Amino acid sequence: MKTSLDAAQYKLVHGVFKLLAQAPWFDRTSLNEKECAKLVLRVYSSGVDNEDGLLAACLQEAHQRFCKQSIVASDAPK
Repeated sequence: MKTSLDAAQYKLVHGVFKLLAQAPWFDRTSLNEKECAKLVLRVYSSGVDNEDGLLAACLQEAHQRFCKQSIVASDAPK
């Protein structure tokens, strides 16, 4: 597993993280943000190296783990 990212890789991973963390359903706590960053990095490290694929691969788990309690299941990303 790589231990560092070059500028383009960082931009990709950070961009997907921002899309998830800024979603209206995301419960923005410090812990959730850290765990979401770990999720994106883990999925990226598994070989998903394009924005659409990385977002798609992270979206469902992120929603399950970091969704605000007030959001109902019907609002889950598809």
